[in-house]
Amino acid sequence: MKMMMMIVKAISLYALYLNTVQGECVVESHRCGFPFSSSSSSLAQHYSCQPSNGLHFCFSQLEERHVYGVCNGGCYEEDGVTPILFEEEDAMAFFCKTAASPCQFPFIWNGTTYTSCTRDGSEFLWCALEVD
Repeated sequence: MKMMMMIVKAISLYALYLNTVQGECVVESHRCGFPFSSSSSSLAQHYSCQPSNGLHFCFSQLEERHVYGVCNGGCYEEDGVTPILFEEEDAMAFFCKTAASPCQFPFIWNGTTYTSCTRDGSEFLWCALEVD
C-alpha cells in the first residue's frame, strides 16, 4: 500500500502541549477564552465558538500563545448543536474547552516530513491537526 504524504496547509491547525492518551499522541484540552478575536471575521470579538469546515472553534491562551481548537460539549446549548453565547466574565464559560484532538501524521512543514510531534520552530511540542 502506497502511503500518501500530506502537506500541512499554511492556515492549518497546529497544537501545543501534547499528551499521550491510550498510546495516541493528542492535543490536550484547554479552556476557551472569551471574548476572542479572529482574522476570519469582521466582528471585533467573539463570545461563542465560531463555525469553520463543519465544526466550531475557539481560542485558548496558554502563557503568551493562543491555541485554536475544536470546541467540546460544554460550549453548546442543550441541543448539542447551537454554540452558547457567553457574556463577559461568564462563569459558565469555564466548561467550554477545546476538545482533545489526535495528531495527524505524516505531515510536511517547511519542507520537512514529520511522523511524530516536534519542537521545530517552537519551544513546545506541536503537531498537525489537519492536513491536505
